[in-house]
Amino acid sequence: MDSLSASFERTIPSFPRYTIMGSEEQGEHNIRIENATLDDDAEYQCQVGPRGLSKPIRADAQLTVLIPPSSVEIVDYVAGSRIMSREGEELLLQCLVRNAKPAAEIVWFKRNVEIKSERIENTTSDAELPRRFDTRSKLTIRAQPDDNEADYICEARHPALIAPKRASVALNIQYPPGPPEIIGYTEGETVRMGQEVKLECISRGGNPLAQIVWYKNEVKIDHAYETTGRESRNVHIFRAEASDNNARFRCEASNALTTTPMKAEITLTVHFGPKTVTVTGPSEAKVNDTVSLECSTTNSNPAARITWVLDGREVRENGSRIATSPDGGWVSSSNLTTTVRATGRNVTVSCHAIVADLAQRVAETKIISVVYPPEAPSISGMRDRTIRDNSFYQMNCMSMGGNPPATLKWFLSGSRKEIKANYTNHGSVAQSLLEMQAKREDNGKELRCEASNPALEGNLVDSTTIRIECKLHVFVGVSRCERH
Repeated sequence: MDSLSASFERTIPSFPRYTIMGSEEQGEHNIRIENATLDDDAEYQCQVGPRGLSKPIRADAQLTVLIPPSSVEIVDYVAGSRIMSREGEELLLQCLVRNAKPAAEIVWFKRNVEIKSERIENTTSDAELPRRFDTRSKLTIRAQPDDNEADYICEARHPALIAPKRASVALNIQYPPGPPEIIGYTEGETVRMGQEVKLECISRGGNPLAQIVWYKNEVKIDHAYETTGRESRNVHIFRAEASDNNARFRCEASNALTTTPMKAEITLTVHFGPKTVTVTGPSEAKVNDTVSLECSTTNSNPAARITWVLDGREVRENGSRIATSPDGGWVSSSNLTTTVRATGRNVTVSCHAIVADLAQRVAETKIISVVYPPEAPSISGMRDRTIRDNSFYQMNCMSMGGNPPATLKWFLSGSRKEIKANYTNHGSVAQSLLEMQAKREDNGKELRCEASNPALEGNLVDSTTIRIECKLHVFVGVSRCERH
């Protein structure tokens, strides 16, 4: 208790800021201190001296002078700064409130919600200024995605303050993005070839936001992503092709904190018809021959159904099979065996491949030529006539009927060397016009016209003997035509 005697005087010369207040007649002796300072912080005693049999009376009063804190700061950080960290890392925030009397109270807030945690440690120490105190509060944080963009506020509370004082920092916490999600297609659905497919890959959260890349069968096809708000998105749009059937589409999301990209993938099912069908088998046959034909498709999904049409009417196949295609989907094939009848010059066979789900049909037609034998050839012109030596003469060979028309060839006896001639055919009539120069050495030789076609097992032949008119030579009464 400081020594101060006010006696019964209403003013105290040594303490001009001190004044005794109240009604003296009523025994009121209140002390008033103007412009209180820290020097006034003390214990005060009002004393009433003894009188008669009454003993002295004393009453104590403690005056505490309140001094608000001079500053509030988060140590090592400028107010309002951003602190960067990674998910799982430990951060220590220290709030220092200086020069308060009594010591200030510190309260922490996250996004303006008071933090109540066992990981807050508060200490008080003497300030540099006398009779004042510094308060330090340590808040330990293990960084979480929820801390990203959060304001951490240190608030100093003190009875000398009209409103609390605050300092704050914002956290920038890097953390992996959320797993990607594919929308626009559910595995097991089917799309048709030519249909537009829109695959969206979305990853939410992450700091920084995720990069998203599309792959098709392990080949990168699209890396153009965009970010909006708190999500990344990559939209891959294409028209379905046959090669997309059973294709594996995968999207990957990653940022600087992911050691391995996060993935989502789907297998696409595309329905498509075969591009072509192919009919294999003979191109010609004889009447009553049995011919075998095979029709096969290119790949399709689902497998195509094959039907046969023979000369305008549908006929039943003899067998079929379906096999998986290395290009995806299925390959269909069918066999047809039929006997050639003498109903015309050609047999028309068509193979139709149908995928019912797609209302799509492809076909191929094969023409089988029905072969008939021709009539025997006939030679006309200078046949059986004598030809003047060195003159030019013509022979015509004709064969009627046959499918295909007969092939006609000329030969001289003793040689299989074909003699060139002018061959023509019109409809089922084949002709070969031969023009030769008469040579005496050909006198008496046989000139043959041979007709052939696929229906014949051998050749049909007509022949004539060449007779050359020449000079006579007489030897001992014998005449002959000179031949060399």
